[in-house]
Amino acid sequence: MQTSTTSSTENTLSYQTASNTVFHYSSDFLEWLKTEEISLAVSTYQTNKLFLIGRDTTKHLFVSERSFERAMGLHVESENSFYLSSRFLLWRFENALAEGQIHKEADKVYIPRQAFTTGDLDAHDISKDKDGNIVFVNTRYNCIAQVSEKYNFKPIWSPPFITKMISEDRCHLNGMAMRDGKPRYVTMVAQTDRLDGWREHRHNGGVVMDMETNEVLAESLSMPHSPRYYQDKLWVLNAGRGEFGYVENGKFIPITWLDGFLRGLVFYKNYALIGLSKPRHERTFAGLPLEELLEKRKTEPKCGVFVVDINTGNIIHSLESEGEIVELYDVQVLPNTKRPAALDIRTDDISRFIAIEEENNQVDFKALSSIEGSKTSSYGAGIKTAEPSKNKPLPKRPTQHSNPDVAATSKEAIKYQASANVSLQQIITQFGNLTFPKLEQLAKTRKVNEPLMMLVAHNGQHKVGCLVVEAMPNKIGRVLSWYVIPPYRNLGIGKELLLKAEKIIRKVKLQGIIMDYVSDWTQKDTIEAILQKQKWEKPIVKLALCKASNDSISNAPWLQNLPALPPSMEIGMWKDVTNEEKKVIQEKKNSQDWYPNIVSPFQSPHLVSLDTSVVLRHEGEIVGWIITHNTKKDTIEFTGSFVDFKDLGLQKRSLLLQLCKRAINLTLEEGYKYGIWQIPQDHSTLFRFVELFLKPYLITFTEQKVAYKAL
Repeated sequence: MQTSTTSSTENTLSYQTASNTVFHYSSDFLEWLKTEEISLAVSTYQTNKLFLIGRDTTKHLFVSERSFERAMGLHVESENSFYLSSRFLLWRFENALAEGQIHKEADKVYIPRQAFTTGDLDAHDISKDKDGNIVFVNTRYNCIAQVSEKYNFKPIWSPPFITKMISEDRCHLNGMAMRDGKPRYVTMVAQTDRLDGWREHRHNGGVVMDMETNEVLAESLSMPHSPRYYQDKLWVLNAGRGEFGYVENGKFIPITWLDGFLRGLVFYKNYALIGLSKPRHERTFAGLPLEELLEKRKTEPKCGVFVVDINTGNIIHSLESEGEIVELYDVQVLPNTKRPAALDIRTDDISRFIAIEEENNQVDFKALSSIEGSKTSSYGAGIKTAEPSKNKPLPKRPTQHSNPDVAATSKEAIKYQASANVSLQQIITQFGNLTFPKLEQLAKTRKVNEPLMMLVAHNGQHKVGCLVVEAMPNKIGRVLSWYVIPPYRNLGIGKELLLKAEKIIRKVKLQGIIMDYVSDWTQKDTIEAILQKQKWEKPIVKLALCKASNDSISNAPWLQNLPALPPSMEIGMWKDVTNEEKKVIQEKKNSQDWYPNIVSPFQSPHLVSLDTSVVLRHEGEIVGWIITHNTKKDTIEFTGSFVDFKDLGLQKRSLLLQLCKRAINLTLEEGYKYGIWQIPQDHSTLFRFVELFLKPYLITFTEQKVAYKAL
């Protein structure tokens, strides 16, 4: 292939970041990102920054800028996970949003979930091998290393000429290429075995080496960087000469020349994305062949990411930086990602963004973002486009919130709208994203009394909060949903919604208002503080909700050695209970108050799991049951558990355990991984059952509370 050169970037647009760095990008760059559905991750240790770059919804650049000290090597494991090496930590980032979720315009929010302490090793390239080990270039100790669970690192390979494992950068080992799931090729500035000896050979001492054979595959390079094995070729950046090419038959073959110091390389389809930096005037970069070549071509060095067609060597797209950022280290592609954002540990955002993993592989996130926005939070920022000009001052810093949904101004800016005649479907369709708990889920579990009463809070044309009330047959209003979007919390909107709801309830002549909630809600303390200020009665515990693994309970010792049932008793299926038998149960309840209402076998009959609900018979008569409801794909709810042991001559505990054993075994046969047990506050027998048997196997234990206010 013939060598091509960098052409001037024409018809560019600009974007200014929160740190006053301006990105100029070619006119078709954003369309390329959109068509390919990709975004970029770019690191720079010069200013300790990580940039995530995509295309926003208004056809402009979307940039998330975060701070990580000495941010260097990047490795993308999947669209939801990547790694970053920094000064003394290796970070693992994970996307906290479920597919289809959006937060502040971002479709991915990467949170640093794990940090491995390495110490200051000057870690360069980083990757993950086929066995799941994190491997990286340990430049300070002249080796390829692996993250250790107990120590700072585990060396796995050193160049054959390095005689001592010591904290001395002797050869400036700086790049690593993976092949077949393991580190295979490396680059270094020179083959020297003394501290800083490589600095004397920056012009032409660089080599590419095979780790398996210790063979030098190419030599006489100038500060080679970023080796990558792709499409059966070993690609390398001959950084000190601005050349991009590949190694073949012992030689480096350039395919293009770029106006900058090359560092950072990733491939996507038939394109190479290459990082460019401006040479610094200090001992590492001064006097390289690149300076002479740039002067000869009468070209200024550039900093940015350039997209090169690997078949022709032509530059297809470009993204250049102007301002504070003059050097890049690495660049990676984030697949299936449009608008990526990240959090770092220096701002309050990381303490406010809460993502909860659900059993159905969905994510429930609570973005508790502050209203004012922090200076380091740039994603979702406003965008300014302009023709680039060297003589033109940097554009004015954009506002922090281009989306008015997250731009509350004051309490006075919030207006309220009420309706006392709304259908459930109307609310689900038009306000579903403003309901919590989700009314769509509630509608699947029970019949809702319609019409409903609704209060909505507005900030201009944007809905920011909603409260929904159901009129119960006993002349009590029940709060079904109460929600304010996170950026608008702590403005008193929730309190005002409830206050106005109470006024509406009085007008329609209801006698009181009631609300249920669970003890593990993130906003529980806020809710209870509002209720107390508005003079509600003190909340009481209605029932406990226990969640456990059905498999672990089925192997519990107390279920393994149960005494056999007497011949007069048998366990059957609820689905085999006749209508006449159900009528007997109801008549007995009416005449004798036979069982607590909370354990009734007739709750939500359309949701009863007929293949896992069981009954206990004594001489043919039903004396107990465990009724289950299918709540999620892998979860069963043990809704009603009851045994009438009077005059049976057996302990109630033994009979209840027999029913439990049969029901749990059936749930496992049907593929239900988890079980949820509802325990009413006044059901002392079940509470003792939890204390004695269930607690060691519980995954969660929460309380459902109920609060009431007479009107």
